[in-house]
Amino acid sequence: MAKGKKIVFLGAGSAIFTARLMGDLIQHKDLPHIDAVMHDIDPKVLKTMTAYGRMMVERQGADITVTGERSRAKAFDGADFIIITLTVGGGKMDLVDTEVPLKYGIHQTVADTLNPGGLMRIFRSYATYGGFVKDILKYCPRALVINFSNPMTMVCRLMNRLSDHKVKVVGLCHGTWGTTQRIANKLNIDAKKIKVLPAGVNHFIWFLKMTYQGKDLYPRIRKELLDGGKASDWPVTMELLRIFGYIASPGDSHLAEFLPYYLRSEETMERYGLKQRDNRDSRKRKREALKRCEDIVRGKAELPPPHESGERAMQIIRSTICDMGQVHYANIPNKGYIANLPDEIVVEVPTKFGRRGYKGINVGPLPAGIKALMTPVIETQELGVEASMRGDRNLALQAFLCDPIVNDAAVAEKMLDEMLRKSRGHVPQFRQ
Repeated sequence: MAKGKKIVFLGAGSAIFTARLMGDLIQHKDLPHIDAVMHDIDPKVLKTMTAYGRMMVERQGADITVTGERSRAKAFDGADFIIITLTVGGGKMDLVDTEVPLKYGIHQTVADTLNPGGLMRIFRSYATYGGFVKDILKYCPRALVINFSNPMTMVCRLMNRLSDHKVKVVGLCHGTWGTTQRIANKLNIDAKKIKVLPAGVNHFIWFLKMTYQGKDLYPRIRKELLDGGKASDWPVTMELLRIFGYIASPGDSHLAEFLPYYLRSEETMERYGLKQRDNRDSRKRKREALKRCEDIVRGKAELPPPHESGERAMQIIRSTICDMGQVHYANIPNKGYIANLPDEIVVEVPTKFGRRGYKGINVGPLPAGIKALMTPVIETQELGVEASMRGDRNLALQAFLCDPIVNDAAVAEKMLDEMLRKSRGHVPQFRQ
């Protein structure tokens, strides 16, 4: 049995993710002793989530020690794994990302990946993640960093560049798994027997192959979902399947933000069943999740039974510790895995995890039409990371104007300046 391992929950106050991941961790009985360290800048939520984690461990009798640590240096010291689940600036900045662009006529269905909202997120990430990278290199240079935070592609790329690829970071998203499950539900088949070959950038993934019990699933998908109307509640995804020939993931709301024709007007959005995201609802759900944890810790509510969350972080950690060689879908540097995309960018591909680390699986080239859709997205994300690192307002403006749903230079400039102003304190690299 391997020696004990240390897992740091960076942003433990993200109650939804922390509860899910701890629930997954306690079910892996074949792991060595785990030192689970909760770290958050808010002492109150840190105390709550540390107590909540201990309650989960005690009920399950798991060989896990749960501690809370406010010092990042102490939390990181000797860590084997760091799990990042945070939003720089919290819910207040989420409102900036959606409400300011809407004021200027820019509709965003999610606002956490690209578009003005996603770009602002990477601008706000630079100083915070720069601190993370510095401390990881100092206190736990061999740690595997598992990032759940958005904008996923740009955050992972930023950490790669800030560390000259010395920090081992992979990005995880449940989108591919969720799309696979949704297809299984519509076809009334077992999702565990579906195999997919996904490729793309996070939230803009294309299933180049889909099989069920070893047989090509696409003929059935086209017959039942596309022609048969079983996916009429999925109009963007089905339209892309009809035109480009492949299922795109992880669903209409995310996909629409990469394709300007779906968000060009309220009428167009209504026709496709798309809605502007209300981050006030998202903030409310997060507050409610934390409140549930507080009530459980105080004995005012029952601790829910453990169950598999569907997230893959703990499975990856288990595969790494136990050298299992499991394959999961992760965001990693390309290195030729998608043959006709640049090597240095971050892509989401099947990735094998073992004791020696991780390695992507070659998926071949993207079809020409899909590559043509992907290229401007990649270049805008690269520009966003560059602007974030330089603190260059003009580069930031260029990124805004390269974004697919921004179509007015004067509006983009006013919008950028207002968003930077309202993000003051989180974007110190942009001198204002």
